[in-house]
Amino acid sequence: MKLIIWSIDNCVSCARAEMLCKTKKIEYEVFKVGDKPGCACTLSEFKAIYPDQKTFPLITYKNESIGGYEALVSYLTSRRGTV
Repeated sequence: MKLIIWSIDNCVSCARAEMLCKTKKIEYEVFKVGDKPGCACTLSEFKAIYPDQKTFPLITYKNESIGGYEALVSYLTSRRGTV
């Protein structure tokens, strides 16, 4: 399982999602959204790809949206029985 965490700077929920994945040894990759060098895409580009997404992080798996941090917790609980 390799999750993608779409993240922005100074996002507490983004950091929590990363920490959860690290703690549970879940493979993940962070795609930063913003205008700084090294970002995967700008906010405008992100909104074009995920027009219904209003908050960060957005966690995806196999190109399907899981949702934010709380949705990730629910998703992992349903798949693993515990977080």
